[in-house]
Amino acid sequence: MLKINKNISLLFVLVVFSMLMEKMLQIYAVSALMSTIVLLCIVKNTNSASSMHIMILIGFGVFIYSPAVLNGFFFDTSFQLYFVTSFLVLLLLRKTEKCVDKLFEIKNTFFQILLIIYAGAFCLILMLDLKITIEYILGPLVLLLALSLRRGKNIENAIYATFLFGLLFYFIIFEWEGFGRVVIFGNLIVGLIILMRVYEIHVRKTLFLVLTILGSLMMASRDAIKADSLLTLAFLDDSAVGPYRLAVTFIDRYFYYGIDLQGFFGQVIFTFLSFVPREIWPSKPYGFGFLYVLENMDQSLVLAGHSIASTFIGDHFYFLGFWGLVSAYIMVMIISKIINIVYRSNILCGSLYVLLSCNMMVLIWGGMTSFSARIIFPIIGAIPLIILFHLLANYRNSLIKSQKLLA
Repeated sequence: MLKINKNISLLFVLVVFSMLMEKMLQIYAVSALMSTIVLLCIVKNTNSASSMHIMILIGFGVFIYSPAVLNGFFFDTSFQLYFVTSFLVLLLLRKTEKCVDKLFEIKNTFFQILLIIYAGAFCLILMLDLKITIEYILGPLVLLLALSLRRGKNIENAIYATFLFGLLFYFIIFEWEGFGRVVIFGNLIVGLIILMRVYEIHVRKTLFLVLTILGSLMMASRDAIKADSLLTLAFLDDSAVGPYRLAVTFIDRYFYYGIDLQGFFGQVIFTFLSFVPREIWPSKPYGFGFLYVLENMDQSLVLAGHSIASTFIGDHFYFLGFWGLVSAYIMVMIISKIINIVYRSNILCGSLYVLLSCNMMVLIWGGMTSFSARIIFPIIGAIPLIILFHLLANYRNSLIKSQKLLA
């Protein structure tokens, strides 16, 4: 007999009940209260020992829960997308509940040297203003930090961490133009989580959630104040808050045009083949963010390369309507499988999960195509690490064999 996890069953009941209450009563307070109860259920099912889970929770709080509550209050935006998204996020958490972070006890200096080399490349990009995206370097830098830190080596750990975070803060304060906020802070937060693991500093997951939500809202409010537009609620158009309000309207396209299978399969193709350069494949489908701008926005925004975020499952509703629930469910199952495989992998001493953790917020914010497009940069950046590591391992193995033969 098929066993259904009681936590998933509970959330499913809450989702259905919440949607019915919202539909029947249309009372904001009821929906806001039920959405908070659902959030607490997700918090309970977040594994504190997994940076992957912490980043999923943060992404959900910043890009789904907080926007749903704010947009519902100011614009009477529906909570239905929130409740459906929460069910799928909980499913993702439950399917990856055994994916716990590893602490690395590597005694050679190989990874420390590579950390310095990659940090030097990062500095070179900044100093020479090279037209190379720093996303190739950021993820591998955090990964190398994880491999370089060792419990009990507090002074060494402090030097490596100060070195890396000093570079990141310099970039954020003096060089950063404000784009790619989800990626930048995703890498920064994962680096901090890894550092706290090594120092055995225990921070409650609820504190992570609250601080990141408040930090995101403060950044949005700051930008609005700079634009002298706080009174017009322009901060609700921030990239953390506005995408949810837009995603709620995606279902309208389905009611007008019906199912767009060709468009949806184009997104699937892009998701799996986003790494192929457009110069080689000119007819490669566009990711949802830019495709939406092409289809719905002004030509000036198209020429400027503007893009929008779909949230976790918004693009599924855009192309498939309510049938998007099925494709979103399949997407969650595939991503869960990939996460579990990466956590079990021994490549680079099993550290590749760090790259996924750094981009989990991107998945919640921008969906499968944004996640695919973003994760490919650090993977490419990590390829030299993988090659060098395996060359070194093969050299050591051959050296050990030759020593045994001589003995």
